[in-house]
Amino acid sequence: MSKEQMKEMQCDVHGVQRFNKHSFGNHGNHKHDKEKSQEVNKDEIFVPMTVNGSAEINMKLDSGAQVNVSSDDEFHIVRSRAGPLRPTQTRLFGYGGVPLRILGLTTLQCQYKEVSKSFDFIVVDHDDVHSPPVLGLKACREMGLIQVVLTITNSPDCESASREILKEFKDVFQGIGCIEDEYCIKIEENAVPVVHAVRRGPLALDKNIHKELQRMEDLGVICKVDEPTSWYFDPKTSVTLETDASQNGVGAVRFQDKGPVAFASKAMTNSQRNYAQIEKEMLAVLFGYEKFHYYLFGRNFKVRTDHKPLEVVFKKPLHAIPVRLQRSRMRLQIYDADVEFTPGKDVPVADMLSRHFIESSSNKDDLSLDEDIQSYVHMVTSNLPVSDKKMKEIRKESSEDSQHLMLMKIIMNGWPQNLHDCPSSIKEFWTFRDELTVIDGIVYKGDKIVIPISMRKEMLERIHTGHMGIVKCKERARDDIFWPRMTADIERTVDNCGTCQQNRMKQCKEPMTPSEVPKLP
Repeated sequence: MSKEQMKEMQCDVHGVQRFNKHSFGNHGNHKHDKEKSQEVNKDEIFVPMTVNGSAEINMKLDSGAQVNVSSDDEFHIVRSRAGPLRPTQTRLFGYGGVPLRILGLTTLQCQYKEVSKSFDFIVVDHDDVHSPPVLGLKACREMGLIQVVLTITNSPDCESASREILKEFKDVFQGIGCIEDEYCIKIEENAVPVVHAVRRGPLALDKNIHKELQRMEDLGVICKVDEPTSWYFDPKTSVTLETDASQNGVGAVRFQDKGPVAFASKAMTNSQRNYAQIEKEMLAVLFGYEKFHYYLFGRNFKVRTDHKPLEVVFKKPLHAIPVRLQRSRMRLQIYDADVEFTPGKDVPVADMLSRHFIESSSNKDDLSLDEDIQSYVHMVTSNLPVSDKKMKEIRKESSEDSQHLMLMKIIMNGWPQNLHDCPSSIKEFWTFRDELTVIDGIVYKGDKIVIPISMRKEMLERIHTGHMGIVKCKERARDDIFWPRMTADIERTVDNCGTCQQNRMKQCKEPMTPSEVPKLP
């Protein structure tokens, strides 16, 4: 190699790394086991090489190195036969771009088995390299240690071996690969079934797809199904939704042909657990609708619930039902459903699901529903023409009124099935029990405040402020407040008002007009 060529050479020696010193061979004794032609250590290959006809040195094969490299420790072993080092202008760098201290250039005669070649080695200070001598790509190829293979051809031996394997295991490579015995497919207990949309293939592959499906059908791999299976949904059959709510969960079942097709349940959020029972039952209906939206939307279906007041709620106008139910009804207006009451003994599946619901953390949909309902409730209650001070007073009096305490307890836990089972103190509320709810310690009938007994006299005086007549007083009261027999109390208050009676407009007395007396008998 000329000086000019050496000056132009500047390369990274990928094989030169800062190996641990223990990776060196035994410098005191370089005799290796001749029965072992090469040593493979993980991703590295070492070959025992006879150098200058005497010393046997373990060399590392590195196809990534462009030159041959040796430390001065290894060079001293063969120095007597190699002669002094020659100067070189070549610069070498290890990993990380660290320059190596080069001591010079030498030529070594390397022999492996029957092949013997002379190669230039760059000698590096032993403090910079802690690895056996490195044989670069060019030297490895000339020694026949590395062969570049760009194509793979089957040799006669490989083809013969392939034929033997196919012959020996003939049953494995023929047919569709069916297992001899029946196999029971098992899935995880908590696996959630899903419904995937029909897969759409590229139009250009349509014929090939049909051809492959037909081939698989002929082999018995798949079976063509033209009608709904016994476990899937039939859009031509009527649908019935069964829902129920417990204290802490809701359940829903979708029926077709009197048989259950799909089941669903979930735990209530902390705020939902504080709902009145009728609101929980409505929550169960809403959950069933939206859970099976794909199957229910755009068609008429029946809904069965064991909560009798809920059946009435769906028949009343929106403003006549509790505030929370109003918002839920709004979300259900896109569905065409007929809600009917069914005794609890006839809805056992939904009842079981509501009590053995799936425990899970609240997801975004649940939190969004809570926020949606709470925002609507706040909007309605904050727009009532009642001051915050008066609301606090109503809340305080309600908490001290025995009738109201019993009423709130029944509303939260659910009304009895029959009137005679209802506590006598609140029987007067029985007729409109489906319209009552409790919000922040105050009882509401629809969006009207139910006034406790201790405040009704005061409210009557406020209603009659200005000494308006019976009709005007009724109109003023009916917009915002309520209690049983309020209309009769208003009429009695106005009738007993002395000022109103004194200034009441009376019919003018018509003067007596005497008849003309005839002159003759």
